[in-house]
Amino acid sequence: MKLLKRILKNEAGQALAMSLIMLVLGGLLVVPTLSFMTTNLTANRQIDRKNLELYAADAGVEEVLWNVQYNQDGFPLPEDGKSLPDPPMEFTLNERTVVAEISKEADQPYKITSTATGADGHSTMVKCYIDTEADLSWLFEHAITSGGSVTTTSSDIIYGGILYKDTFDGNADVRSGEVRQGTVNLPTEAMLSAFYWADVDGHLYSGSSITVSGSQAIPTLIGPLYTNGDLSITGSGYGKLSGTVYVKGKFSVDDKCTIDLNGHTIYATYYTAPCPDNHNKENCAVYFKPGCTVYGPGCIIGVGNVNFQPNLGMGAMLLGADDVDGCNPDSPNRFLLSRFKAIATGKLTSFQVKCSGEGNIKVALYADSGGQTPTPTTLLGAVDTADNLAVMAGWNPITFPETQINSGTYYWLAAISDSAVICKKPLSSTNKYKTDLFTGFTFPKPTAPPADQFTSQTTEQYMLQGYTGSQEFIFLMSVNCKTNLQPGSSFYGSIAGDANVELKNHCTLNLVGLPEDGLDFPGMDTGEGETTGTPATIRTYTIK
Repeated sequence: MKLLKRILKNEAGQALAMSLIMLVLGGLLVVPTLSFMTTNLTANRQIDRKNLELYAADAGVEEVLWNVQYNQDGFPLPEDGKSLPDPPMEFTLNERTVVAEISKEADQPYKITSTATGADGHSTMVKCYIDTEADLSWLFEHAITSGGSVTTTSSDIIYGGILYKDTFDGNADVRSGEVRQGTVNLPTEAMLSAFYWADVDGHLYSGSSITVSGSQAIPTLIGPLYTNGDLSITGSGYGKLSGTVYVKGKFSVDDKCTIDLNGHTIYATYYTAPCPDNHNKENCAVYFKPGCTVYGPGCIIGVGNVNFQPNLGMGAMLLGADDVDGCNPDSPNRFLLSRFKAIATGKLTSFQVKCSGEGNIKVALYADSGGQTPTPTTLLGAVDTADNLAVMAGWNPITFPETQINSGTYYWLAAISDSAVICKKPLSSTNKYKTDLFTGFTFPKPTAPPADQFTSQTTEQYMLQGYTGSQEFIFLMSVNCKTNLQPGSSFYGSIAGDANVELKNHCTLNLVGLPEDGLDFPGMDTGEGETTGTPATIRTYTIK
């Protein structure tokens, strides 16, 4: 027993044994540990390379998206089966070459593809599918926007400016807005067809004509619908659009018809290349014949020629002279008035003057004193701050300060001109005039009935009218050909054409503000649940 205790107390050599054991175990772990570290370093290098490629490829997607959103004029969306830009955009980022483009396949969303490739040939691709509609509301910023040339005459008067790509003949009298040459990329047929097809899919109309027989109070409703061929509007009644009219052929409106666009769009796909003579009515995608009447707001778009020659509706008349054929013009430099009893209640916003030719006028509205000797009293409104309010032959609508009119109440409509152009007709009613100089004239503002203001009486009634609601914004466009504007009165809105835009003699074109609800046009959200305008909505990313 004592011997055993002596042996256990003797620990000499045990530390060496433990060290040798640990050394062996450490040697066994070095190789797998080094291998693991090497694998991790390699993996990290691969991840860094992949991340750098991913970031670079993602930058390509962002670059294309930016151009789609903010550089629409210089970066249009592609048609079906095509890619843009051509060639694809290319730049270097993170020492990688990035190639990016946007493409479109039929019935598919737009697809952005961006590939980043390193010096070793390894690459990463990012695909981004987007829902988007190009914001084309810039087309409403000028009275005329042409992807080709603009042809006018010296008698044309334009308020609103011109943007053209090729040439402008300079004949028209452009009285407001900028006239400039620049890049014009009009929307494509594919883009517009897809946009409007969504409105009419499932609403096939099998006929080739629609007869309008309704009245303004109970109109014949038209649309939404599409046809697989031509469509003509006939009859002598009042038709009102209740949705998009999509015609896979030619669209025409006969004389005597009245069409209220009611904020909707007529779209016709007929087109032959090269564009035919615009005056050959059989070759027009859209033809509004002389004698028909059109009310806005709305859009009228043809892939081929658009020929627009109707009368233009002017809202509801509140008071004024009944129209007659012909015109007996009054003398110039006369302050003239006619007394009328209002036939309806409403806000007078449009003052109409029938003229025999070209000249300049000023207009006003007065209250009536009543009694046995009626006299104009309070000045209720006037447009007389300029000496160049131009008119032409026919009825001329003039935007007037909104003024309340009450049915059954008498008012005085007043005007003055610098030329013998204001029409009158024989009628035993209360009419007055006073010689005065047009230049610098402003309508007087009496506070009481002026006893001797108008000593000249006449039995000839002046052709003056007051309306509630004037001609509202109409947009005309030919996608591939010519837009011909030749209306029966002043036109309010804007026109566009890919080849030429042509105004005929004595046409006044007025660019006015868009309706509050917008128009049924790409980039203008007029419905519920639509994805319109910019920015684009990203749906998915696919990384390969």
